Amino acid sequence: MARRGGQRRFQAHQARRRQADAAAEPVTPPRAEADILAELRQLCRTPGFAHVIAHVIVRDNFVFYKEEMKPEDMAHLFGFKRLIRTEVATLIGYMIQAGPEVFACEPDDPPALVVRWSRLFGQVCG
Repeated sequence: MARRGGQRRFQAHQARRRQADAAAEPVTPPRAEADILAELRQLCRTPGFAHVIAHVIVRDNFVFYKEEMKPEDMAHLFGFKRLIRTEVATLIGYMIQAGPEVFACEPDDPPALVVRWSRLFGQVCG
C-alpha cells in the first residue's frame, strides 16, 4: 500500500513537471557565427553607417565630465559593453568594403542601427 502511494506521488510530480516544461518559453537554438557575421557585414553597408561607428567610438572612448573628473566619469571605460579595438576594426573593415555610400549623410535612425549591431555583437561574443 505504501508503495502505491509513493507511485502516485511520483506520477503527480511527473505530471506537474510536464506542465511546467510545456509552460516554459521555448529555447531557440544559437545562430551560426557565419550567419551573424554576414548580417553584421550587411548592416555595415547601410548608407551613412560611418556616422554610427563614429558615435560608438566617441561613446566608448571619450570621458565627459564637468568641472572635476571623478572615478565614476571613467567607469564606462572598464565595462564589458564597450567595443574593443579589434571589434571596431572589424566594423570599419566591413564598412570600407561597402564603398563610399557608407560615408553619406547620417542614416534615418542611428539609434536603431546601434541597437541592431549591439545585439549582433552580443550573439557573437556573448
